[in-house]
Amino acid sequence: MKYGKFISALLFAGLLKVNAQDCNVVNEILQSSGIQASGDCCTYAQNDQYVVKCNGASVTSLSVINAQNVAEVPASVANLASLESIDFSNCNIAQFPYHLKTLPNLKSISLLNNGITEITDEIAEFKALENLDLGNNAIAALPASLGQLSKLNTLNLNNNNIQTLPDSLFQLGNLKKLNIASNPDLTASLKKFPAAVDQCNIKSTHICIEEKGVCNNYLVNNNRMPYCHPEQFTEEELNADNSGVQEEKSAQKGSSKVWIIILCIVLALLIIGAIAGYFIYKKRNAEAEASPAPAGNNEIEMQKN
Repeated sequence: MKYGKFISALLFAGLLKVNAQDCNVVNEILQSSGIQASGDCCTYAQNDQYVVKCNGASVTSLSVINAQNVAEVPASVANLASLESIDFSNCNIAQFPYHLKTLPNLKSISLLNNGITEITDEIAEFKALENLDLGNNAIAALPASLGQLSKLNTLNLNNNNIQTLPDSLFQLGNLKKLNIASNPDLTASLKKFPAAVDQCNIKSTHICIEEKGVCNNYLVNNNRMPYCHPEQFTEEELNADNSGVQEEKSAQKGSSKVWIIILCIVLALLIIGAIAGYFIYKKRNAEAEASPAPAGNNEIEMQKN
């Protein structure tokens, strides 16, 4: 019993030491990025350069953004064993951080607006990944292993140099949001997923939609849906406004309806106010005419008689 307590105390002390090391790692990363930091990283206030989130003493989320001197995601990030989310957006990163595949709980990777040119099959080793944001890079091709990210629900690849889509992409059964807009050389067919995707942004691409039911909502460049086989659809189905699948148009219409309702309410209030004023004015005139003449005027009339 005595030894059991001693061993438990040692394990607990070791755990505290491991957790305390998280902030040492974070502080080193921030300092290497030109950001002065020290002390308990879990108490840092969020700002426009870095964000640190913790669960207890363990760092679960790390963001280092707008740091142009950061050319790669530091290798020491892999020492943050409880890390669930990283964001190194708007830096100068040219390589995807495959060394982070050892992190078992990493669910979100955001590398927006960097200089990444290639994604390899190694991406499949990020088994827990749910959100992948690689927008505004220079990626030319996607690996077949992308379809092995079975937990992925958000994929952003807008504004790259992608030309084709791997067939494995359509194996993603949990995908809810797909953004592949602004890939001007992208020519492909958007096929059915195991379950319909909530939103697909295919603006500024040469993508066509293979059939109905691929996505619940589309963002397209015009009012006409780019179905691969338009002869199989009616005019109503080809018209995005009628089919209700162009979310931006719906949002604009919704906003217009709100303003129309507000204007109608204001106009109705003005009309009611005008009518009420008219009746008040009429009532006062009627009361003035019905009221008896002043006594002095009556005496004058009697004297004249």
